[in-house]
Amino acid sequence: MMTPEEHFNVWAPEDSPWSPWAKPVAFTQLDETSACGPGGEWRDVDLWWAPAADGSTALIIDLSGSVSVETGIALAERGFRPIPLFNNVAGKAAIVDMLPVLDRIHHGTHHLSRLALPPHAPPCFLLDEDRTVGTRDIEHQVGTFDNRWIVLPQDLPSGRFLRARGIRDVWWASRLSEPADDLAHVLRGWQDERIGIWHFDPTADRPVHAIAVERPRRFRLMWYRALAAAGLRRNSAGGFGSVIPQDAGAGGFG
Repeated sequence: MMTPEEHFNVWAPEDSPWSPWAKPVAFTQLDETSACGPGGEWRDVDLWWAPAADGSTALIIDLSGSVSVETGIALAERGFRPIPLFNNVAGKAAIVDMLPVLDRIHHGTHHLSRLALPPHAPPCFLLDEDRTVGTRDIEHQVGTFDNRWIVLPQDLPSGRFLRARGIRDVWWASRLSEPADDLAHVLRGWQDERIGIWHFDPTADRPVHAIAVERPRRFRLMWYRALAAAGLRRNSAGGFGSVIPQDAGAGGFG
């Protein structure tokens, strides 16, 4: 059995320049006897859309959490380095169900460990499309475990860093037609650094197409700080996730 640190080192090896952005939070919930779920058969992912892993293109997989992990492993078999950005923890009556994500990370480690990706493998960053809204129909009430989260600019490399590593285009995989505000901040910054932003929906039969990311409605960094402090709940282990206390009030993310 593997320890949490051993799991994390498979996903974030020291020789990859993209490893500093991998989030360890979810991995802390994998223990030596980790069996978050039955595992089952690994889902085959249709990568009809995938570009060549020639080092000029990075990917953002912004699908449901477990599907993002499965897609990341499939892309690893094509030569991309999956970088998990999940920045929350699981909990009882959680708004974002993390157990399927932990299960796929746990079982995906073994797939990833046998691939021996080279250090220069281009990145595919893994997000959860439900990170800000949740996956369960649970009222935000006292006793609910609020583990919604956002991606911050520092959670991803700068456009300058991408260009220095030869990345000229970023493909964003999502069922949405426009990125959520948190991701839009990141994509807009890359766009300003002359990184091409492309969008595609893996579930739809439509071609990959270039998009112009508009300046988010709340563009200033202060919005992030206020939101993270007031609308989301930090966890002592790092990342997001905490039980809504008795005096929480309405609060929430919106």
